[in-house]
Amino acid sequence: MDVVLKLATSSIRYFGFGGLALGIVGNAIAYFLLIYYNQVLGVPAFMVSMALALALVFDAISDPLVGMLSDRTRTLWGRRLPYIYATIIPLPAMYFFLWNPPEWVLASDLVTFSYLTALLILFRTTLTCYDIPSNAMVPELSSDYDERTRMMSARVSTAWVGGVAFTIAMYGSFLQPTEEFPNGVLNLDGYHSASWLGAGLILVSIAVSALGTHRHVPVLSEARSMGAFGLREAIGTIKS
Repeated sequence: MDVVLKLATSSIRYFGFGGLALGIVGNAIAYFLLIYYNQVLGVPAFMVSMALALALVFDAISDPLVGMLSDRTRTLWGRRLPYIYATIIPLPAMYFFLWNPPEWVLASDLVTFSYLTALLILFRTTLTCYDIPSNAMVPELSSDYDERTRMMSARVSTAWVGGVAFTIAMYGSFLQPTEEFPNGVLNLDGYHSASWLGAGLILVSIAVSALGTHRHVPVLSEARSMGAFGLREAIGTIKS
């Protein structure tokens, strides 16, 4: 008879808190990135849209690759946590630089487009290294169906609430109209200030979630039946 693994409520909350990073990233990019680069920095809308589209194309490649690599990883911390820990600093750092491009990047639309495209691809790939392994931890942390549902509900709910709260803060505080910017959405300093808050919350969200679930390392599954990572298999998975 299989042993049913059960989690403490605190572990479910720690796991769920990791959704805050996803909510902030999702809403910030969906609602503000195009406006920021087009209306504030003056990059043509089709260039910004193309950068976003190219990043999504790479997403379709990186998602299965990261999943396959994570499945086959063997470490003292299990298969998933090493990937999650590896994103704690890079993900909020890249988020910050999305909203604070260096001065030389703004020299021309083409340079800004190239910068945004490259950074978005790296950013979304790093986000994949957090999100995919993190979700894959669920069946390893608990073998109880109802408990797994609670874990995912906690994460999705936190992502939704966190994303909405961050959006409200953007319009209600950071992008308020001023004498210089009657249309607050065009306030460059507002985006810069908000980027500090967003980056900080992303860092805290990932770190707390990872550290809070780290105590379960002894029960996390290892890749016992998985073969070595192969390029041919990876290409086949992406095609399918």
